[in-house]
Amino acid sequence: KFVLHLSLQEKTKIDEQKILKFQKKIIIMAFYILVIILTISRWYLNYRRAQTEKFKPTQQLKLISVLGSGGHTKEMLKLLPNLPNFTDPSKICPYFLLADTDNHSEEKIQKFYLENHTKNSGSESIDKPDVFKIPRSREVSQSYLSSIKTTIKALLNCKSLVFTINPDLILVNGPGTCLPIVFLSILNAMLKSKKCHIVFVESFCRIKSLSLTGKIIYFLGLADDFYVQWPEIRDRYSGVTYVGRIL
Repeated sequence: KFVLHLSLQEKTKIDEQKILKFQKKIIIMAFYILVIILTISRWYLNYRRAQTEKFKPTQQLKLISVLGSGGHTKEMLKLLPNLPNFTDPSKICPYFLLADTDNHSEEKIQKFYLENHTKNSGSESIDKPDVFKIPRSREVSQSYLSSIKTTIKALLNCKSLVFTINPDLILVNGPGTCLPIVFLSILNAMLKSKKCHIVFVESFCRIKSLSLTGKIIYFLGLADDFYVQWPEIRDRYSGVTYVGRIL
């Protein structure tokens, strides 16, 4: 009985020690979670505060424009000349991103860029635009479930590019390729407490409802300006701006 009593006491002590260790782990884990939450909250508040600031008149804006195959690129080429000072390299430094499977947009943007900048500068020696190919987040007809994996892959592949460019302005118009760029640009701005203005223009072919990319950006509130080309969409989604048809 005495031996049994001792063994029970030892077991009780061991159990108490395990409980104390578990409690310590919970406290440490809760502390780290709290620190992470407070840090992210501070980054986010600094980011939102920076969004209310205006760009300096003398500031050179680093612009990222994401191109998409087919109609997306055609619409983007209509949008870009409407940007103030787009052809002035001292005001806007553009970077063009397109999917690695897009075999047509690079040639179009090269021709467009050289024509516009040559016309406005009067010089024949114009540097070629910065064009980068990135992994596509979702292929046409790809299932939504499998697109999660490809989107994560695209995020990881684009991280260093976006952080190196350190963009001030994002102009996108619908291709799924733009989602990782939008997310990473916001993260970059949060970490650096800087302003990054995101403009989303829904595609001309979306008449009554937003595209999948548009819905994600709209419902998550990722865009500072959200433009649509048809009044039917304006009437259905509050907060968007109807600008008429671009094409």
